[in-house]
Amino acid sequence: MKKLLFLSLLLLVSSLSFGQIKIEPKQVGWPEKTATDLMVRVLPFETDATTCGLYWELKTEDGEVLSKANIYLTTDEFRDWKQDNHYLEDLVLFKLLLTRKIEENED
Repeated sequence: MKKLLFLSLLLLVSSLSFGQIKIEPKQVGWPEKTATDLMVRVLPFETDATTCGLYWELKTEDGEVLSKANIYLTTDEFRDWKQDNHYLEDLVLFKLLLTRKIEENED
């Protein structure tokens, strides 16, 4: 029963993705291309974990992946995450030196 519960939690956590985060355009790669989107996903972790990893991808407007890697949270960052996923988005943006794009309202 414990294994079934753990596997269910693992599947839930491994599918936790925050979608596309619009970023201020950034030139990356060689040859350089313009990244406009950042995707962040929480990597699976056990229920008694004190840290976890985040998988991220930098993408073009057309969805081409320009760069991808993992970032691992410190125990303090993991503790501060609580239930605010924007915290994780902002953390990855900060660590990658990216800026969230603020969409202006078209009135």
